[in-house]
Amino acid sequence: MKFILPLFLFASILVSCGNSETPKVNGSEVSEEENSENRTLPKNDDRVSGFFKVTVDGKDYNSEQLQDNYCDMSFNFAGEKSFVAIRFKDVKSKDALIFNIYGPEDFIADPAGTLNAFMFTPGAKQKINVQFLPGDSMGSMSSITMIEGEVNISQFSEGQIKATFNGKGAKPTDVVTKKNLVPIEGEIELKTTNITKIGNKGD
Repeated sequence: MKFILPLFLFASILVSCGNSETPKVNGSEVSEEENSENRTLPKNDDRVSGFFKVTVDGKDYNSEQLQDNYCDMSFNFAGEKSFVAIRFKDVKSKDALIFNIYGPEDFIADPAGTLNAFMFTPGAKQKINVQFLPGDSMGSMSSITMIEGEVNISQFSEGQIKATFNGKGAKPTDVVTKKNLVPIEGEIELKTTNITKIGNKGD
């Protein structure tokens, strides 16, 4: 079965002292390869703070520094079919996490509480889509989408969310058939000034 899974997808600079010696950080040598990589990392400009911790099939993925120009909250107010998309991305690993919350306008403005209806749950008016994308070369094909379990949103406002989740997920080829499920759990916290709104709530 073919289908399209909608996705709402995405350091400091080390300076040598003008000689040929390998740069050092905290007394440890840094290779030229590591030095070059650090120069290309996005700078932290304090637009976001927080973290994500995700365990997929026993493997841990924990953010070290969220990427300021990627982590955001986007509200789309469209009556009963409104949604808010919340994105996380780690600067170095490129691991990303996406939360999409669907429902009526009043609900997505404050979805705090427990959710157990997911993207492919039939008939539910309030749904959530939790998707983890490892920062490997496989892109969305190696992503895991949570399709059963529970999400608890303990805090929510414009630019802020705290939540935990625990359940099972699948790769894109298995999200409809629910085959080859793997355990997924995690915790997120985000504060961001990157907020966009489409549509006018209440119109």
